[in-house]
Amino acid sequence: MRSLAAAFLLLALGASALANPVHFKDCGSQVGVVKEVNVNPCSTQPCQLHKGQSYSVNVTFTSNTQSQSSKAVVHGIVLGVPVPFPIPEPDGCKSGISCPIQKDKSYNYVNKLPVKSEYPSKTPHVIELPALHFTVLPSCVKRRQKERSSASVYPSVRAEG
Repeated sequence: MRSLAAAFLLLALGASALANPVHFKDCGSQVGVVKEVNVNPCSTQPCQLHKGQSYSVNVTFTSNTQSQSSKAVVHGIVLGVPVPFPIPEPDGCKSGISCPIQKDKSYNYVNKLPVKSEYPSKTPHVIELPALHFTVLPSCVKRRQKERSSASVYPSVRAEG
């Protein structure tokens, strides 16, 4: 089985029926297609995230390949350098994804992600699922999150590898 490398830049998070879909642009995913990104709470666009709070994330995607596992990694981009940020549950298979991941099947990655007070201001956050080849990066942003209380998020989607 082929291993996938997935990444989701968020700091726009969501996972409830009341959450609004976050505007994003798929920049050419080849091993899967991100269908929707939701953040909760996020009542208006662009979402405003606050330091010291947690947000629910729900990323709906269809995989174009198979994988046995999925691990989430979160990092912020500080002065162009990725800095790791811990998350409560890094195992994507325990975050809504039924593993093994099957080709042509839809999945929901769901997690609660903290925007910690100690995080640098105006830092885009990247969520990676190294088994899925997705990356959410500011370079492909259709709409940017606005800063509020020194926390920012820039959702978009781009395939890696």
